Amino acid sequence: MSYIYEKEICILKTKTFEEIKEIEKMIFQKTTTKYQTPIHLCCQNKNINSIDIDYFLGLGIPIESKDDKNNTAFNYLCKNVHASYETFQKFFKYSIDINNLNTSGNSGLRWLCRKRSQDLELIEMFLQKGADPNICDSWGRSCLAWALWVDTSKNENKNKNKNENNSAINKKLIKLLLKYGADPLIKDELGNNFLHRLCEMETIPYKLIKLVLDRYNQNLEKNILDQQNDEKNLPIHLLCMNPNSTAEIFKLFFASNEPVITRNKNMDLYYPVELFLMNNKKIETNEQLLCLILERINVESKVRIQENSFDEEEYILEIFILCLKYQPKINYIKLFTKNYPFLKKSLTNLSGNETKYLRLWENLFFGQFPEMGVLEHLKRQFQLNFPTDVKFIGEIINEYFSANNNNLKSDQLMYFIRNINEIKILNTIFLQMFIQKNIDLNIIKYLINEKNVDPYVKDDSDYQCLHYLLMNGNPDFKIFNYLLKHYPDQTRSLTEYGSNALTIVITTEHKNQSNFEKIIKLLLKNGSTLESTYLQKNNLLSQYLWYQKKIDLNFIGYLKRQFNNQRNQIKNLLNRCKKHPITFEELDYLITDIDNINKQNDYQNTALHYYCKESDVDTRCLDLFLKAGADLNLANSHGNTCLMCYFGNKNFNKNSANILKWFIKNGIEIKTTNEKNYSLAHFICHSSFENQLQRIVALFNNGLDINIANYQKMKPLHVICTQMTIPFDFINFIIQNDSNINDRNVKGRTPLHLITRNILLLLFYKRKHRTRRNQQQKFSLHSDIYHFF
Repeated sequence: MSYIYEKEICILKTKTFEEIKEIEKMIFQKTTTKYQTPIHLCCQNKNINSIDIDYFLGLGIPIESKDDKNNTAFNYLCKNVHASYETFQKFFKYSIDINNLNTSGNSGLRWLCRKRSQDLELIEMFLQKGADPNICDSWGRSCLAWALWVDTSKNENKNKNKNENNSAINKKLIKLLLKYGADPLIKDELGNNFLHRLCEMETIPYKLIKLVLDRYNQNLEKNILDQQNDEKNLPIHLLCMNPNSTAEIFKLFFASNEPVITRNKNMDLYYPVELFLMNNKKIETNEQLLCLILERINVESKVRIQENSFDEEEYILEIFILCLKYQPKINYIKLFTKNYPFLKKSLTNLSGNETKYLRLWENLFFGQFPEMGVLEHLKRQFQLNFPTDVKFIGEIINEYFSANNNNLKSDQLMYFIRNINEIKILNTIFLQMFIQKNIDLNIIKYLINEKNVDPYVKDDSDYQCLHYLLMNGNPDFKIFNYLLKHYPDQTRSLTEYGSNALTIVITTEHKNQSNFEKIIKLLLKNGSTLESTYLQKNNLLSQYLWYQKKIDLNFIGYLKRQFNNQRNQIKNLLNRCKKHPITFEELDYLITDIDNINKQNDYQNTALHYYCKESDVDTRCLDLFLKAGADLNLANSHGNTCLMCYFGNKNFNKNSANILKWFIKNGIEIKTTNEKNYSLAHFICHSSFENQLQRIVALFNNGLDINIANYQKMKPLHVICTQMTIPFDFINFIIQNDSNINDRNVKGRTPLHLITRNILLLLFYKRKHRTRRNQQQKFSLHSDIYHFF
């Protein structure tokens, strides 16, 4: 057979039998590129019930032919939900392989179990005709597994009655498959058998589990409770991990003598009851389940004891410690002690076993702080006091302060403090309270007065509690005043980096300006001075202007009055202009009395350079700079003047026409270039500013040379041709005034080369993103420019 076209394939898939008969018969002697015969295609037709397959057989078309995925026509018929019972009966009179598998391992019966699970009569006919229910697909799933998958894939938003009906139908389907020899022991790709999958379902089907366990109790499925999946879990382990498990399901397992003392055999070796405690957090619904499991443990432990293979006290103590790890609740503790009276004695004597004693407390504080009632109950009933082991306490404290991030409540923190006498650990807690901003004044007083904590204690970097309090940015004034009143020497204490309290306040951003100023004044009043080595290198006013987004001019005056050496300095103005946008009022205040406005920093930038780059440039501020003697043509280390810096300002479009006029009026050098030979024309062509033409014309009329080439031999015309968005009028002006539009850059490319490259890029982009209207507009502009060249 030869090939036919895709258009003719579509006809065979959709037309009625009368329309198909009108097609030229020669076409039926051909196959598709996927080796599908006309019979394959007709079996995918929704009109299959009216199509006579004998018609095609009479033309010599083989019914057993397979396509490139090993599907026969019968496989496609099983996938066709429109095929009727009678159509299948007709097919069975032909010589077909009912168990033929395609490349994915799907047989006809498996497709019925997936897509037509409600057609029990049809499925039973397949089974009677010899269909194998135990054939597995490439995922290792048999028909039984897929019947269950259909049951669990229902839309949760469907009508409840529909769900119940579907469940009933699938229960009948599963019973039908089991009747004809479906093996529930078959494992899928994860090693799960049928019972494993039932135990993992979101809504565990009680009747299906009862059906399987009844077969087990009748010795029909001898090994189903003993089979492990790839993670070494038995069905009971999966049931205990399922938060939706119910008491009725557990009773079914226990009635089948399923062991609950056995661990799973993976690397973690979990007991079933441990898995239950890990995964079931709803105390109200799961307390009776835990009670049921403990009752089962009692029954099973008696048998084990008689066999001399079990230490019940050791096991129960182990389970109780695990309960404290996952469910530290009083209800659960009482449940254990009620079922096992010997547990109280075991816990009371536990302090003699240091390893287990510490393990109990580690589990108790695992992940979350236990309820205070639980801690008091353990102490009152079992004399379980908080451990004194220094290493253990240190690890617990460090974990809670680092991981819980201010989630510790005051009563929880006081529990730690009351039960700890190690002064080193108490000092750590004291500092950690300030570091984590979890500060309670009553606890601070208790630590200092009752536990003898040194309020001047330092960490490894010589930071004290006052330093950490001031790093907060919005400290509690009650605690701040308490420390100043009783321990004023902390205001003068220096850290490893030479900072004191005053430095830390200045270098920490404060949202509340009035609080900030109040703190500064209190520190100065209580002895904080400029003795900080940090402040000796960086004056106080300069640091204030650097770190604070918002500044108060009156407060600056206050600092000047406090410290005679805190006069206006060019360094202060440089810091402010470099770090933050500066307003007219701030500039007017800071620029007064400055001797050398043109002083440059290490990068040869002046305050005017930073102002033009970072601030919202205003002609009034520029007048202040000019009045103070600023040199407009002074270049930085890169050779950029203040006007070149202005072209890099994010607010360039705002009022830029007036700014350019101001610079031109006040004698800015238009023809200057930087160290890479970039002119002002290059800066304009690199930008995507609005009204580019208006700006370059203004500069051109005042002497701007647009024929200067930079260090890569790129003239402004080259630069503009590399941009993705090119205003036509702007490039027209550049071309009209360029001395030679055929000049090449260092790579030998002319402006025409560069614009052509952009057109090709946009063509490619347009093909990938056909709906991007703005990209189409860009392409149109580039095309116009291309023709203009």
